Amino acid sequence: DTLTDAVRSIVEIINMGGSGSVNLDFSDVDTCLRAGGVAVMSTGVATGEDRLRKAIDAALESPLLNDRDIQDSKSLRLAVFSPEDPEHTLKVDEMGHIDKFMKDINANVDFKYGLATDPSLTDDQVRVIVLASGFRNVTAHLTEDDNHPLTEEETERINAENERISNYYGREKGERTRYTRFYVLKPEDLDNEVLIADIESVPTVRRTDTDLRRIRQNSNSVDAGTSAGAAEETTHGEPTDAH
Repeated sequence: DTLTDAVRSIVEIINMGGSGSVNLDFSDVDTCLRAGGVAVMSTGVATGEDRLRKAIDAALESPLLNDRDIQDSKSLRLAVFSPEDPEHTLKVDEMGHIDKFMKDINANVDFKYGLATDPSLTDDQVRVIVLASGFRNVTAHLTEDDNHPLTEEETERINAENERISNYYGREKGERTRYTRFYVLKPEDLDNEVLIADIESVPTVRRTDTDLRRIRQNSNSVDAGTSAGAAEETTHGEPTDAH
């Protein structure tokens, strides 16, 4: 299930704060998601020679990115996991793949990466999680700038994106915009099974204000000493792939 995998991946990134040699934590995820716009997440796993490069490539080529170029994001997080076994953990010479990844990223992108071990990985497996947000609208930058005409592939991509936008928002100007309501997990929420189940029970794009209030109440119920305003939630008028 895509939603369950996304929640699990976010939790794994947050937990790197306590186990990683180079840490990512809750604040890093929170900062990334608050960049606005569309947020996407993908995972890549690889083994063997050039395993880290292959895992990164697999994550960047994942259909979950919806053909989006991470160069167009405002904020980007890269979480890298390797086995606990010293024989198969990441080696110094493999870190060059992360250096290359960083050099290929636009200097304006807010980027941070983390490294940690994962006991569930076997043999020489490595796994990477890419979290990116703040994407520009596809049609905003696929234009005939610099006197360069659009290619047939770019034109088809624009048409496909416009079709998805029309299907989501409606084709008539008078149709009401659908607002997406997502809940930002707090550290204390991670052990609340009732809350996690509630979040997973209703797709983000179908979530109502009533659903959001119920989620907030479930969050507050596990910490009676926390004020009712401690929960953080954000409502966006754009479709989002993460919550």
